[in-house]
Amino acid sequence: MFLFLHPKSFESPMDWGLRDDMFAHAASLKRKLDKAVGPGRRANCIVMGDLNTMGLNAAWNDKSDLEADEEIAFLERRMRSVKMIRLPKTHEASWWNGKAKPGPAKLDHAFAAEHLHFKHFDGKPIKVIGWPELTDATERRRWIETFSDHAMLFGQIEA
Repeated sequence: MFLFLHPKSFESPMDWGLRDDMFAHAASLKRKLDKAVGPGRRANCIVMGDLNTMGLNAAWNDKSDLEADEEIAFLERRMRSVKMIRLPKTHEASWWNGKAKPGPAKLDHAFAAEHLHFKHFDGKPIKVIGWPELTDATERRRWIETFSDHAMLFGQIEA
């Protein structure tokens, strides 16, 4: 099963809560798929997309703020609970609008059932294609203007 997920963006409590709820539903779906394939078997499952892991900025409440990396760590822990792992990418940052602020961000991710095996590209199972491969800032901006502020994620499952 392949689920392309594009949860709510932005850092407000409501946006983060909707995003967190969508991640909970993705984990629940994996549990149900594992149950459906029968005892001793695990479902082939990939959840991938612009997951908008940008953290939480709760105005007037700095005790519940989360950095983007903290949200990613929480999501990794949630997905590990259903035997899924975040696949390393050739470039961590895969989103950038081409401006100085905000800079490149880790918004796009691929999670896969831990028993699946992937071909490796430069030692990583997910190849990031597009502006992150370019070294010149002008070329990167041109790529973003021509195609997208998101780079492409590419993976290949091995039998």
